[in-house]
Amino acid sequence: MEKTQKEILNDIMAELSAIRLALNSLESKLSRIDLSDPEPVELDFDEELDGDLPEEVPAEAPVEIAEEAPAEAPAEIAGAIRYANEFKVADLIITGRGGGSIEDLWAFNDERVAKAIYASRIPVISAVGHEPDVTISDYVADRRASTPSNAAEIAVPDKNEMLDVLRSYDIRSAQAMTKLLDRLKERLSSLESKRVLSDPSVYIDNRRIELDHGRDRLISAQERVLSAKKQSYVRLAASLDAMSPLRVLSRGYAIASKQDGEPVRSIKGLEAGEHISLRLADGSADCLVESVSDKR
Repeated sequence: MEKTQKEILNDIMAELSAIRLALNSLESKLSRIDLSDPEPVELDFDEELDGDLPEEVPAEAPVEIAEEAPAEAPAEIAGAIRYANEFKVADLIITGRGGGSIEDLWAFNDERVAKAIYASRIPVISAVGHEPDVTISDYVADRRASTPSNAAEIAVPDKNEMLDVLRSYDIRSAQAMTKLLDRLKERLSSLESKRVLSDPSVYIDNRRIELDHGRDRLISAQERVLSAKKQSYVRLAASLDAMSPLRVLSRGYAIASKQDGEPVRSIKGLEAGEHISLRLADGSADCLVESVSDKR
């Protein structure tokens, strides 16, 4: 018996509801693992991926993800991601396919694929379906692209943009070199205008003049020092002369001393009949003490 349009619609709604429940269950399970953690989870690929590694992964690794082989697709995708990481076959991985039904894209909602993308040490761009299509892979990948073509645009710089950047670098480099050459030319012109380069003997003459001035300043400073020392010496000599006993003798005084040269400081040290010597300003005289008196 053929199903009515309402029965077909109910079947479709039931199928969609089952898919939504399965998707919500997977999201809940993955959220408990916390795939937003910066440290990747450690996966035992032999247990988690449930599939053999492909023998070789080319630049493009096609995987059957449609009705022909829906069960094997998640394991093959996860195995390809593991292979690319293990043998470092690329600097970037793009996982995805063109648009299709939710069943066609379901492989990218698989837990094994989500864990493999999250554990990848190579950056992964998720490019599944078209802009409205959202899968679990989009949440765990390093970057989401709206379409596979958009993923290629993200992964590879635009040629024209790169050429524009290179042209701007070339222009800036030329401008910088021109400014440097202009500065060097100005410096060279300044040096050429200096007389020392046109006539080197001028440099020697200038240095000779500076040397003569330095010598004159040195001699002048030395003469000032000698003059100051001489004046100080004269002042000290005058002070010593003023305190000299000879200066006292020149004023009519005499110094008395005994025969052994000991100075006579008091009459108590003299006796009548004792010979003494008198030192005068212009000589000395021997004297005989006739008497000793304390009269002044």
